[in-house]
Amino acid sequence: MSSATSESSIAPGGKSFTRRAPATFLHHTRRWTGHHAQLYDISLEDLVIHISANEPVVDEWSRDTITLAGTDFHRLRNEIARRRRSG
Repeated sequence: MSSATSESSIAPGGKSFTRRAPATFLHHTRRWTGHHAQLYDISLEDLVIHISANEPVVDEWSRDTITLAGTDFHRLRNEIARRRRSG
């Protein structure tokens, strides 16, 4: 397999990107805005654990998050909280 093929992935919406894209995004965000950015890729199961444990980082994510791909963080958090209350 060529390195170009092994480094390519498919993003939501069928757009391709390389595995270096997150690092490139973080670098450019710092350059363009003067602010650091962090990317999180967390499983739904781990998110439920963090929310159930009332981890302080979840409040920080709620305050600061900007969803770039996938389901919106606030929507996920609200759905998890709703399910916890009802069952």
